[in-house]
Amino acid sequence: MMAQFARGLFFFTIVAISVVALLVLLPFLKEGFSRGEIPLLLGGAAFFLAMGFFWWLAVARQRAKAFLGWAVLSLPLAAYLGMAGALGLAYWKGERLSAVAALESFREEPLVWPGFDGPVGWKVAVVLRHPGGSEALLAPPEIRMGPSIAVPHAAISATLTWGGGYFKDAHLNVKPGPLVLLKTVGFQHFHENTDAENPIYRFSASKRLSSDGRDELTYYLYPGHVEYLRDERMLCLASETPGLPACADEQTPEEGCVAQGRRTSEDPIYNDGSSLSALWAAFGQHDMTADLSQHLTDVMRSESSLQDNPDLWVAIQKRLEPQALKQAGYDLCPPGDDSHTAFRVCYCR
Repeated sequence: MMAQFARGLFFFTIVAISVVALLVLLPFLKEGFSRGEIPLLLGGAAFFLAMGFFWWLAVARQRAKAFLGWAVLSLPLAAYLGMAGALGLAYWKGERLSAVAALESFREEPLVWPGFDGPVGWKVAVVLRHPGGSEALLAPPEIRMGPSIAVPHAAISATLTWGGGYFKDAHLNVKPGPLVLLKTVGFQHFHENTDAENPIYRFSASKRLSSDGRDELTYYLYPGHVEYLRDERMLCLASETPGLPACADEQTPEEGCVAQGRRTSEDPIYNDGSSLSALWAAFGQHDMTADLSQHLTDVMRSESSLQDNPDLWVAIQKRLEPQALKQAGYDLCPPGDDSHTAFRVCYCR
């Protein structure tokens, strides 16, 4: 009688643990898994296998009775193994894409606006070859003038600036400080992507890799502190850009100033050496990350006229800073819905 009670309690425990194990996965199914969870998922699968073995011993190796517990345990076992397998396959796909992808051609030209004595940005056009059928979203590159820095795969997405600002060092072992960038402007209505399959990518430089394995890509790169770009006559700078006006007492950022808590007096680092380095990656399902940084770094170091030319690099960065904008005929835009916020200050010609 006691043996039957113990087996019943054991079976109830199996059911309870299986239910809890499946419920634990629900938040991850919504938010997404990362490859760092693979050991945890495999450990969970090993635990369910061990429980199945002990259940088989508890029912005296009777297959008919053992099958009941195994049927319950098979659900979380399949879920954990399946997710670990999907993450492992995505990791392999990302590594393969990183290794096999190649740049077929590279072209560049300066971006020149009226009223400036030189380029305010840089246009880069490349042809990327990659394995056909690679399902991934290619993010636009970020270019800095400094030594190559190895960014861990798990930190690439978090290291990309995306909006306006300087190179982020939070996920690196080195601290370059506010190192300036050339990058696409995250919020812009200037350079339209006429080939965008989805309207949300109409003004975005992000692009789905084509199924035929060949993509012609054009990037319009501006100093990283440019937060918003409507056209050549209006642009907005991220609030951490040095030289922006500070808010006076009772003045709000919406009037065209930076609140004291957000304002910085630290000058950015325009270059750390004279060599170019790129941060460029593609992202797919199940935390797939393909690091293409070295491909673009190698090409720009060998073919770009910015390489070993820090004076030109610094001049591009400074032309869209507050003082130079005023010299080129820009002034603070009037307040409005498409103007200043707590995160940006806008200049209009």
